[in-house]
Formats: sequence, structure tokens, C-alpha cells
Amino acid sequence: MKKLSLVASEYGVTPDNESKNLFTRLSYAGTFADIGSLTNYGNLFCFDVERERWIQLSEKDGNWTANGMTLTAETKLYTYGEITGIWKYMLKDETGKEQICKIQDIDSLVFNVSGNINNATLQNLYDDGILDLDDASVLSKKLPQDSKTIGEYKIKELLAKIGQFAS
Repeated sequence: MKKLSLVASEYGVTPDNESKNLFTRLSYAGTFADIGSLTNYGNLFCFDVERERWIQLSEKDGNWTANGMTLTAETKLYTYGEITGIWKYMLKDETGKEQICKIQDIDSLVFNVSGNINNATLQNLYDDGILDLDDASVLSKKLPQDSKTIGEYKIKELLAKIGQFAS
């Protein structure tokens, strides 16, 4: 998982708070007027001064909402940024749009998914819909001088085997 530094993000929603910094992982993305150019982020937030909390924006059929907060063209939006690593496999849909995920203990999920993928055989990954193949029969083929089928290999094992052939 990518490490994010704690950067000071602009609080400045009202003149009373302009001098305050809110230390968070969020970075300024733009204003609600810029929403058309920010749709690659599924993790857009605004700060609700009245409720003193961050609100995640959600979109349905082109309409953006912020849990009852009024969004104006001047509403400042913040983001965690582009998702990377395993998250782009978990959180982006087939169109490449990031989906909102509300899970309390997300760190353990990341480690579980990463570990499970690395410990699964290629056949398991195919059966579970993670590995997309044009011709699944390749999984039942054997490499030269080997008793295992390609589908019986884990990703790391198969790459090590290919490395032997490549040297």
C-alpha cells in the first residue's frame, strides 16, 4: 500500500477558519465548479463546517451529492488522489471509474487480498474471475520437463520457472 504523508490541507471554508490547517491525507483537488475534470477521482470530499466533519461526495446519474450539504460552485473539494497498487483492482469498475468503498478495517482487507492472490494458483485465480484468459485450456498444459500444469502454479512460482527458461 502506498504511504501517504500528512500534508496540511486548506481548511478555509469560512473566513473565520482561513488561518487554520487541518492535517490530513487529503489534498486540494479543485472546486465544485471543476467537477467535470475531477471525475477520475471516486474519492472526492468537502468539509462541512456546520457539522465539523468531512463528507464524501457521491454521484448517481450525473448528479453529485454530499450527504445533505449544499454544494456551490465555490465548494472546495479534496481527494486522496489516484488509487494505486491492489486498490485499482479492487476499487475501479470495468470502465475505470473508482467506486466508493465503505469498510471499517480496510488495512486488513488489503493484506488479505494481496496474500490471497499471491497464494492462489493460476487455476484458482481463473475460477474466481480474477484472471481473464482468451483460452483457458492453457492452464491444463505442462511446461517442458515439468509434471505440474500451468494452472497448478502460483504467480511467483511460474515467474521463477519462466526465469529459468529465459536465462
